[in-house]
Formats: sequence, C-alpha cells, structure tokens
Amino acid sequence: MAMPLNPERFHWTDYVSDAKQSFYTADLLLDPGGAILPHCHDYYEFFIVLQGEFSEICREGSTKLSRRQGHILRPADSHLLRNDSRKPAVLRNIAVCRDSFEGLLSHGGFPEPLGPYPYFSLEENAFSQYCFETERARQPQMLADTRQFLLGHVCGTVLISACIPDNPFDAPQWLRTLHEEMKKEENFTLGIRQMRNLSGRSQEYLNRAFRKYYGQTPSAYVNGLRLSHAAFLLQTTKTSVLDISAACGFENLSWFNRLFKEYYRLTPTEYRARKNFFFRSI
Repeated sequence: MAMPLNPERFHWTDYVSDAKQSFYTADLLLDPGGAILPHCHDYYEFFIVLQGEFSEICREGSTKLSRRQGHILRPADSHLLRNDSRKPAVLRNIAVCRDSFEGLLSHGGFPEPLGPYPYFSLEENAFSQYCFETERARQPQMLADTRQFLLGHVCGTVLISACIPDNPFDAPQWLRTLHEEMKKEENFTLGIRQMRNLSGRSQEYLNRAFRKYYGQTPSAYVNGLRLSHAAFLLQTTKTSVLDISAACGFENLSWFNRLFKEYYRLTPTEYRARKNFFFRSI
C-alpha cells in the first residue's frame, strides 16, 4: 500500500492543553484487520509493541514489528499502522513535543539523523522497565512534574536503544534461537521444562548462559513472557483472572497475583480496570 501525498496531520494541541506538558502516552489496540489511517504529526513520537504484530507502512516501505520492537518518528514522517495477523495487537505510544525531544537529543549528544530513524528492539529487562515506568507515569496521584520527568527518562532510554549499536558480544546461536522460541505461547506456557527440552542443555547450564548474556534467570524470563501475555489478555478479553492465570501456565492463582503485582505494581483486577487505549481499529 503506497503512502498518499497528503496524509492526515495530527497536532500536539489535539491531545495536550497544558502548555507545560512535554509528553503524552497512550496505548493503541488494533483488532485483526484493523488499521490507523495514514498520518503525520507536528511533534515527535515513538512506539513499542507490547503484544501481537503490527505492519508499519512508511514512504520507505513496509516493516513488520512484534513484541519489544519499536520506531521513532520525526515531525512530518508519514506512516500508517495495520494489523494483518489473526490476533489483536497492542503498542504503547509516547508523543513528545518538538522542543523537548530536541532538547533530549542535544543533552544526550545524539545527532539528528539525516533520514528516518532505524527500527530498534529493547532487551527483555529494558522492555520490562519500559512497561513498568510508563504504567507508573499513569498513576493519577503522581505529580505532573514527576510524571514528565519519568517519561523524559523513558525517552532517553529508548534513544539509547535506537541510536547506539548493539553490543557486539552476542549470545551463541543456540541461545538466541532458544530466546526467540520461548516467546511462542505454546512454549512459554509450558515453562522451564519446555526450555530445557528445546535447548538440550541442563538447568545449571541454562542458568549460567542466561545470566551471562541476558542478565536474568530463565525463570525470570519465562515469567516475564507469561505476565506480559496475561496483561494482554486482561486488556483485550473478558476472560476471568483465574482462567487467564491457568492459560498462561500458572498453576497457583495466589502466586500469579503476587508476581503480577510485583511486575506491574497493580493487581490483575486493577490493571484491567485502568486500561487506557488511544485508538481502536477503524
């Protein structure tokens, strides 16, 4: 699908009335077959996919983006988003006024790219922190200045991932393959036993490799995948918390509730009640 010559233009003042506000965040949910019409902005924005898969169409072509992957868009960069899959997809968007974003670039020593920003991917730990900090910034009791400071920190972290090349000391191929395979629902719901089966390695060896290359234990990685999927189901279905817990591989509801609150700082019920979607499918 080609980009139109005159896409719709979104304006900062469409979403923000406070002249002191520099950041605005919200979620985008697209049902299967849904799309957001071609558009551009008079501000910067970036998004990271929380669940599912999006197709982003820009003037440079079409790119598929899945969990933990994202893109920074400059003012006047045109794009559209589409869900070509069979499952709902959710991303979290942060819009940034032009002066504030360019201030972050200057303060961090990041050069303004000559062309569009490249796509980027967050490591699992950075992705978890992104989810936590953006959720925290939505708490109504948080002071406005504190919220803006926190979102500025999030933007800085994303700029590092987008502008600084990946660490050259990559994990071995078998571990990178395993890391990707465990993202599949049929694998992470079965837990550590499935990880051992797929890798053919002992638990002790897996523990050492994950700590060395990913900075976390296999259990922490699997639980993060399960909890992320649980959050997605809480946002997009009316399935009971008990059934979601079981569907994500948790055998004990109390343990699920405890882990979920540690991860998201909200109970599953509170998380479901506070969902905040930016757009729905057209």
